[in-house]
Formats: sequence, C-alpha cells, structure tokens
Amino acid sequence: MTPEERQRDVAALAKVKNSPESDRDRLPSAAQIPEERHKAVAALAKVKNSPESDRDRLRFAAKFPEERQRDVSALAKVKNSPQSGRDRLRRVPGASLQVPEEKARALLKDLAVSLRRAAKHPGHDRSIHDLRVSIRRFKQVLRVFDGSFEHARRMRRSLREIMDLCGAARNCDIAPEVLKAAGVPANHALKKRLKQRRARAGRNLAKLLHRWHVHSHMRRWRGWLKAPPGDARPAVPLSRLSREFLDAGRAAAKAETSLKQMHKFRLLVKRFRYTLEILEASGNPPIDVLRDLQDRLGAINDCATTAELLDDMGVSASEKRRIKTAINRLIAHRTADFRVYWRKAHRHK
Repeated sequence: MTPEERQRDVAALAKVKNSPESDRDRLPSAAQIPEERHKAVAALAKVKNSPESDRDRLRFAAKFPEERQRDVSALAKVKNSPQSGRDRLRRVPGASLQVPEEKARALLKDLAVSLRRAAKHPGHDRSIHDLRVSIRRFKQVLRVFDGSFEHARRMRRSLREIMDLCGAARNCDIAPEVLKAAGVPANHALKKRLKQRRARAGRNLAKLLHRWHVHSHMRRWRGWLKAPPGDARPAVPLSRLSREFLDAGRAAAKAETSLKQMHKFRLLVKRFRYTLEILEASGNPPIDVLRDLQDRLGAINDCATTAELLDDMGVSASEKRRIKTAINRLIAHRTADFRVYWRKAHRHK
C-alpha cells in the first residue's frame, strides 16, 4: 500500500466518530477504500449498537495498526455518552432523572388500571392491595419531584379518601390471618361481623370510584404531569434519605420503642424504597433489604391494626382480653424477629 492510500484510509476512519450523518452514511464507500478496508470500517461502525461488552468490542482492534486502535477506542465510548442519562441513573445514586414526567405518567397509567380493577372488583383483596400500592407509588413520584408538576398536592389530596376506604377494607382482610397466627381463630360471630364490615367498605369504595370518574381524572392529571425542560433532581437527596433511614432504624430497633414509632419507621422504609425504584438508583441498604424490612414491620402493624379493630366489633370484654393477650404475644415475637434482622443487615453500619 502506498503512503497516499494509507493516509486516505486513516482519514476515512477518523470521520466515523464525528460525522453528523447516519451510521450508513458514515461508512466510506468501496470506491474510496479497498474492499478489505471497507469491511474493517463497517465493523467499526457497528460498535455503537453492539450488545457485547466494551472489552469484547475492542477484541478486533489488535488486527489493525496502532492508529486504527485509537479510533476503535473512541467509538467504544459512544455507549457511555452523557446522552444516556437514564441508563447511568441506575448506577449513580442521587443522579438526575432527565424525564420525570415519563416516570410519573407510567405510574399514573398503573394507577388508572388499579382504580378500574378495584371499581369492578371491590370485594377482591388483591385488587385492594394493588390499588394501595399504586396510590403510594404515584404519590411518592410527586414528592420526589416536588415542584416539577402542577397541582401535585391537589392530586395527592384527591387520593386520600380512596386510600382510607382501601385501608378499611384491608383491615378486615388481614384480621382473620392475624388471629389465626396468634392462635385465636375468629369464631363464627366474629367472622360474620368482619365479613359484613368488609362488604360495606367494598361498597363504599365502589360508590366513590364510580362518582370519581376515573377516566376524566386520569386525563386531566396526565395534562398536569408536564415537567419543565432540563434535568430534574430529587427534592430530597438520596444521601439524606439514607441517613434518616439509618437513624430511624436504630431508634426503632431499641427495646423501648413504641408501636407508633415503629409504624413511622415502616412508612419511611416504604418511601425510601419507592424513591429508589422511581429513580432506578442503588441505595444503602439495597432494595431487597428494604423490602424484607417492610414485610416484617408490616406484619407487626397488622397485629396492632387487628387489635384496634376488635374495639369496634361487639366482642365481649373477656373475649377481647383473651384475644388481645394472644395478639400481644405475636407482636412481641414479630418485633424480636425484626430486631434480629436489623442487627444482621446492619452489623457493620
């Protein structure tokens, strides 16, 4: 190969990275470069879309002269371009989310599905559970990007009554499970009262959702979910949420902690977990640890809720004392389990 041909080949390869044209146009034609060089340029142009790792992408660089290897390295950086902010967010805690409205609208869509399902099947415990989770996730994305959306507080307030009715229905769903776990299964009379209360809560929820006009609400709210242009960072940094989580967890794990304090910590765990999921970020602790903590704290809260429910179920005083004594033993057992798990998960914190 003559020096002129070699220089022409290197110049053509250098244009691959900086050309504003499409990938197809970036490739020099066969008339400009000999056939074997044309194949090499085509291989280099595929680096951007290759599913292989960076190391694998560069494995063929050794086949080319040194000056071509520099071009290969430059092209391999396309994958990690700053334009891929959403992908980088999964690896960088606290990074900005460039399109918060996409995440909010996706969660709004999930909420709309759950609202319609609950309106259609208000007696199904699964539909109530899914609706509660959808509401929490949507409200949390509004908090995470507080100030980015219009009428965020108005949307959260509108969901409050629905959440209360869902809670009333769920309390009746979990009460028989708690009583069975406590070793005092509900008798026929108590089961009947729980069933009646559950049916009433389901009817009230269905009436509210039918009056609510889910379709019109969702369409209006979708129009409100328009974030200003540019990056949008969380209203509260993840580092601060992590510190609050650790401080509250240490307090909740102490022997003298009340059920009310543990309930507050449970809510904090939920918010922290949903925030990490919304931002697609890693956290301290990981999401799976937060999920396990949430399950254990939720089991304790179910016991406390069931004990409170008995006060309004027409149970005799002696029967109430017997049942609450059994529930308190279950609370003590589940609380001990939570503390053991906390110490194990945060042994080196």
